[in-house]
Amino acid sequence: MARLYTDRGFGEFDRQLYFLLRSRRVEVDVVAEAVHHRKASDDESSNAFRKTLQIATVGEDSGGVLAGVRNAPVNKLVLICYQHDKEVAKRLAASITGTIRTEVEVYDNIRVEHSYKDIMQVFSQIVEKNSEKYDEFLLNVSSGDKLICIAAAVTSFILGFKAFFCKGDECVMLPPMKLSYTELVSEVKFNILRALDKAGGEVDSLDELSKLTNYGKPLLSYHVHGSEDARGLIDLGLAEAIRHSRGKTKVRLTTLGKMLLVERMEPQLPHSKAAA
Repeated sequence: MARLYTDRGFGEFDRQLYFLLRSRRVEVDVVAEAVHHRKASDDESSNAFRKTLQIATVGEDSGGVLAGVRNAPVNKLVLICYQHDKEVAKRLAASITGTIRTEVEVYDNIRVEHSYKDIMQVFSQIVEKNSEKYDEFLLNVSSGDKLICIAAAVTSFILGFKAFFCKGDECVMLPPMKLSYTELVSEVKFNILRALDKAGGEVDSLDELSKLTNYGKPLLSYHVHGSEDARGLIDLGLAEAIRHSRGKTKVRLTTLGKMLLVERMEPQLPHSKAAA
């Protein structure tokens, strides 16, 4: 029997970010371009060949992973999955390695109840280990449940590399964002997020947040609530505000905010590769 897990904050995470997994076609199919580029590069010098590391989420149905291997660039494949799916991932890795000459690694330590944090840490480890060897990182979210796919897609969104899913043998790109979240969030906003995290994820008022950050209430209000000219943490989906007793506002760190803090603490994707 399938087990149902809940993750605090995932409700708003789901509402804000599930659009990333909708079937939207972009005007230029970047995966198709990359495949064409890979084939054209076969006749060029090795210096002109762009090496691609493909990351794929894995669940019980592995057909989407195989479709990504067949139809998208892959010089190395990294499979990520929940702990309870590790045997599926290992069998799939052995099958792919035995069929094509592609290096395959498996990260099977994703915990369902901490998926957003674990996936961000795993992605950061993958980037740190492979950034010198590979020019491009792609994410395939064709396999696995909604939670792991969304968490992985948002992580790629934060780190700044491309993601896709497969419908049969057709690869469809998820709509990219021109700027990563790390470029949108100032150091002051990061300090506020860190303070919320250290306080257990929420504070009961801006007065309490002011004591934790040493920022005045007007500055905090500007960075939390935003203004006509600038987006605050709430608008960015990194925090939420809840009115409660005596007119005070409780400020809470969202799941996306927690993910961004994990990424900030881990090695970041080199800008040249993120822009590739």
